This record gives sequence, C-alpha cells and structure tokens, in this order.
Amino acid sequence: MSAKRYTPDLFDSKVCTPTADSMVSRQLGQVLRGHLRTVRTANIHSEAPPCCLSRGVCRICAEVLRKLIKTKLRSRQVVVDPPPVKAEVQDSTPGHSSTPTQARMAGSQDPPWHGMRGMTRITSEFKYLTKKVKRGEWPQVKDLTIVGDDMTKWRFKLCNFDNDLEGGRTLNDDLNILAALHGQDHILMECTFPPDYPNKPFFLRIVSPRMCWYTGHVTAGGSICIEALTLSGTAGSWTSQYNVESMLNIVMLNMVDCDVYWIETPTGPGGMSGPLRVDLEGRWTGQARQVMREYSWHEAQAAFERTAANHRQSGWGPPGR
Repeated sequence: MSAKRYTPDLFDSKVCTPTADSMVSRQLGQVLRGHLRTVRTANIHSEAPPCCLSRGVCRICAEVLRKLIKTKLRSRQVVVDPPPVKAEVQDSTPGHSSTPTQARMAGSQDPPWHGMRGMTRITSEFKYLTKKVKRGEWPQVKDLTIVGDDMTKWRFKLCNFDNDLEGGRTLNDDLNILAALHGQDHILMECTFPPDYPNKPFFLRIVSPRMCWYTGHVTAGGSICIEALTLSGTAGSWTSQYNVESMLNIVMLNMVDCDVYWIETPTGPGGMSGPLRVDLEGRWTGQARQVMREYSWHEAQAAFERTAANHRQSGWGPPGR
C-alpha cells in the first residue's frame, strides 16, 4: 500500500502514523505516550508514535493531532504512511474489551493500574507518576506529592511549557517574571479524586498564581474546565479509560494552544479567550500584588459548575462550531 497524502485538517478522521516532521514526532511522543499506554491496541514505533490503531483515532489523539499539526505544519501537506497490518482485536472503548491474548497480539502492555478502582487505582497511578517525575521523564511536572496524608489529593508544579508554541513561550515568560517578582517560577496545581475514580473524573485546579480570566481553559476560580473532565455525556466527555497522565498532557497543551475568540458568560464580564496568561498586572484581581493570592477549593468548584453549566447550554466548541 502506497503512502497517502492528507492535509492537516483531515488528521482527525484517519488512522495514521505521522512521519513527515521530526518535530511533530517528538512532540507527539511526549504528549501521547501516557495515553498510548492505556490503549490496548496501540503499536508504539521507535521513529514516530502512532495514534490508536483500533477502529479509528480516539478523541484524545484526534484532538492532539489536530492542534499540533495545525500549529507546527500550518498549510503544508503531510505524507502519512498507512499503519501496519495487525491481528483483529476489539477496541478499548467502553463496552468493548480485549482479552490478554489479543492485547499481546497487538503488541501492547497494560498499565500498572489496569483493572483497578478507587484508592488502589489512585495509589498505583501516584506511584507510577512519582517515579516518572523523579527520573525527569516528564519535564513539565515537578514535585508531585500528596496533601498531608490524603492520597485522594495531590499537588504538583507545572513549568517548562512548549517553547515551540507562541502560547508556551508567552506563559514561560510570565512565569519568569513571576519568579523575579514573587519567587515562584511554576503553576501550583491540585488534583482531587472521587472515591469511585475512574468511574468519575478527578477535579483539577490551579492553586497559584492567579490567572487572567478566559485564558487556557482556566475558570475565574482557578479550576480546569474541559469537556474530557466532565460527565456531560457528550462525545468528548470523561470515560474510565482515561488517566491522570493522559489528561494532564491534554490540559497542558490546551493551556498554551487555544482558539482565540470573544466569550460571553451569564455571570462574568466577558473577555477574549486564548493561551493561558498570569495576571501579573492585577487586571482581574484588582491589584498586581494579589497575583499570589491562592484560589480556594470552594472558589474553584463554584466556578467549574458555572462554566460547565454554560457549556451544557452553548456547547463545548468555539461559537459557530
């Protein structure tokens, strides 16, 4: 089978292995690695990691491919090699499962938390990610810890955003200024898990610093509100196949690579969306020195509920889509 040529905007509907641009390959390797571990039919190559080779491109891979290829390749066409022929296996979407034999035939390896629920699952993911962070294999994440002795509540730092993206460079510059003014060079995050995780998604929020409203999918209360972290029942909402690593990679990408458009909300003043920015000038807090005032959990939760309710009425995409 000869290689086919697709334009970047068609990537989200193809089963493909991107090989045309080494920069894209490296970026995909970083963003998709965690997700690929949970996709039992994935076939990881050394040259360029593919998206899911089940019955099609999954929602997470499609979104990452769309954003990265749109950003890095722009209007250029991309040569796409067809995926290798593999033994027929069931896909890994809810309602379907692969047997251990089928998984081995597909060349995949179950994650350490496969089949786990509740506290056992949370602990397994925490141990796995802690080792990954300590080995330096996830350079954007630092100092992953639990809050007190509560395993259902994690804190960690986000930094070193993608400098290949304009939004990443701008956010890194903001954090450098923040470090000079206030001694903090990172975004402090908190992740809270429900007792029945992964049947329900975790709650993710920023603790500090304060961010500009409507940027980077961060609510006015500091919570992260994306479709994949809700139980909205829509095509892109949470499923038990997702995990912390894959979701954080998507969140970090969405922080720095966002559609820019004007947002109207029932309760807020409205404003321009776009890549995440630190509120260094105090536009949204009233005073520049308030940038280090921590968001509270209740503040974050209330803002998440308001934002999710607004999306349930108006949809999850930009206006007009």
